[in-house]
Amino acid sequence: MSEKAAPTQPVNTPADSGEIYTCQIYTNELGSDFSRCFLGSHPCSRMAHTLTKKSSHGGVIKQFSVFAENKVGRLHDVVSLLAGKDVHVLALCLVDTTDSTIIRLVVDYPEVAAPLLTQHGFNHSLVEVLAVEIDTEARLSVVTSSLVQAEINIHYIYPFLMRPNNRTGLVLRLEDPDLATDVLKRNMVTVLTQTDLAR
Repeated sequence: MSEKAAPTQPVNTPADSGEIYTCQIYTNELGSDFSRCFLGSHPCSRMAHTLTKKSSHGGVIKQFSVFAENKVGRLHDVVSLLAGKDVHVLALCLVDTTDSTIIRLVVDYPEVAAPLLTQHGFNHSLVEVLAVEIDTEARLSVVTSSLVQAEINIHYIYPFLMRPNNRTGLVLRLEDPDLATDVLKRNMVTVLTQTDLAR
């Protein structure tokens, strides 16, 4: 499933201080909008406030899709860059295409990762995903059966590498994350927020 998208009209957004950063709004082939922000001299802390506010709403968390060349060392470059600022990769999935790779990442502090990736030239997008906690293998069938009954399609799914308190979980890209959140909670599945992922 490709996440490449055609850009639409740029949007200028004023920060609290009156400074301006520029975001371009994109639409992927699933019809979902996401933004790609160009910070320039815009302070990272104000971008952090915007991302944190959006990430904690309704159980939806932010996944980074980093578009990288298909060559040795690019994943290491991304992981090392984030680690250098004490940003931890909690979930990871790689998708190979003909001449490039999509590195899907969920981190504990997206508000730090976003400007860092931009400043170091890593082309990326932000995608809304759900994160759920499972404590046994049997809970996986609860997640999938809940979504099937609600007729919610799973576009892709991958596991967490680790989470605080050594609990395990899944990252899900779904066609209707708001409905999925309600359905999963009704079936006693723990849906995580970005705050839950922070250390």
